[in-house]
Amino acid sequence: MIVGGGPVGLELAGEIFAAYPDKKVTIVHSHANLLNNSQPPLSSKFTARMLKLVEQMGATVILDDRVNVNLEELDANNMIVNSTTYTTGKGERVEADLLVWCVGTSSTNLKLYRDSGWESSLCSGHLKCTKYLQVEGVGDGKIFALGDIADTGATKMMYHAGEQAKIVAKNLVLLEQGKGLKPYPVPKKGTMIVPLGPKGGAGDIGITILGSGMTSKIKGQDLFTKKVKKDLLGL
Repeated sequence: MIVGGGPVGLELAGEIFAAYPDKKVTIVHSHANLLNNSQPPLSSKFTARMLKLVEQMGATVILDDRVNVNLEELDANNMIVNSTTYTTGKGERVEADLLVWCVGTSSTNLKLYRDSGWESSLCSGHLKCTKYLQVEGVGDGKIFALGDIADTGATKMMYHAGEQAKIVAKNLVLLEQGKGLKPYPVPKKGTMIVPLGPKGGAGDIGITILGSGMTSKIKGQDLFTKKVKKDLLGL
């Protein structure tokens, strides 16, 4: 059972079915629509397409419901490896030998930020930022945040983190030079590419919906691992 119908949960389901086509997979999502946490929101056409593709793949999808899980039982990989019958908030029973927790969580160590006097800068477990990606209320504007730790108005995705890193790098130089900073252009449309295994999935790029072929070519074959190696390691 996969708890969470965001991109991580759906991509994991796709990889499982690609490796084990006969495996039974149940996805439990607390919202009425999959992929609902995107900022800005994704198109309803895309989220409906993803639901259809996931169900065609063979997964059972339970929407607008939650699983009663003791989070202290999760291991270091956010999993519970144990044959158990779980009960959802609405009373549905799901048998599973493996539970994978794919729910978005706070990106910050609350104790660390509380001890550092930064608690007032937190927003739902993320650091509040100015439009220049400076952390609000601390460091006299000399501390910046980006990626999963930052409340930027953009979805927590590698692509957006990369764009934010470019802004932060530029602003560090401008700050040192005593010049005006460059604002981070928050995306106006929700975009996301969600492969379901190496050959399936779909993508919403704002102006159109990508089919499985293009989704596979762009991301499905390697899940951007080659791009990350090139960007971070120069390989």
